[in-house]
Amino acid sequence: MDDEGNVTVDMTLTSPGCPVAEMVLNMVEAAIMEEIGPRKKVKVNLVWEPFWTPDRVTEDGRRLLKEIYGYDFVGEWLKKQRGGS
Repeated sequence: MDDEGNVTVDMTLTSPGCPVAEMVLNMVEAAIMEEIGPRKKVKVNLVWEPFWTPDRVTEDGRRLLKEIYGYDFVGEWLKKQRGGS
């Protein structure tokens, strides 16, 4: 957030070919606008560095995904990355 209350966000998606990329960017912009008000500016930049991996999911996100899917897919991904089974 700058000194005038405008917000710039750099975000990445899970895949450069994400079919809902534009929708996600619009949702992020709308959510921020709802918080800061219509008189401020929001700029959401789609970036690919750093590359997104599941280990970037927050603890809250991991908990929610575990509730939805029934297992810790981030933990499983990390195990596989480390050579575990």
